[in-house]
Amino acid sequence: MRIISFNSRGLGGVEKSRYLRDIIRKKEVDMACIQETKMAIITREKCQSIWGDNNIDWLHNGEENGAAGILSVWNKNNFTLLKSKSGKGYIIIEGEWGENKQLVTIVNVYSPCTFSEKKVLWEELIKSRG
Repeated sequence: MRIISFNSRGLGGVEKSRYLRDIIRKKEVDMACIQETKMAIITREKCQSIWGDNNIDWLHNGEENGAAGILSVWNKNNFTLLKSKSGKGYIIIEGEWGENKQLVTIVNVYSPCTFSEKKVLWEELIKSRG
């Protein structure tokens, strides 16, 4: 299982998509957790340009008109989504990984800058463990 986490500081340009695609291919990544997309909407075409093919699925939390935005994208052959939850600053993904269908939970987090907002985020994440 190979997962990368990447703060993109915006995914609008072609160069970042190409850069991510190169990393995903070279490292044989199964899932990419991308923070700070700065995009309110992510299309299938955008995910395919990042991943390099169409055998993908993804979840995007564009929060606040894309000011931050979080994207989780994965190879559908290696991961099957069972359930998910998202909120301000996070996406939680639960699913089956690999041939053995191992149950995994992956959390993609983009934490706010202020202490008070960080505290709210982490309290919400702790509550969602249940």
